[in-house]
Amino acid sequence: MTSRTLAAIFLASALTLTGCKHAAAPETTTATPTTTASNLPPATPAVDPATAGTITGAVKFDGKAPRASPST
Repeated sequence: MTSRTLAAIFLASALTLTGCKHAAAPETTTATPTTTASNLPPATPAVDPATAGTITGAVKFDGKAPRASPST
């Protein structure tokens, strides 16, 4: 192997190993949370059926469909 190849392998190995360091364990606290699931607002607002609507229809195109490009 050439020195350039060995240098590339070493660099790739060093970057891989430095990216795999374990993070320090998070500190634990004894404080109680101020919010619980019972006092949080709902994830989505309620829908009023009297004011809600529906959408219907179809989308149509005229002419020949474009040719799909090959994926690489």
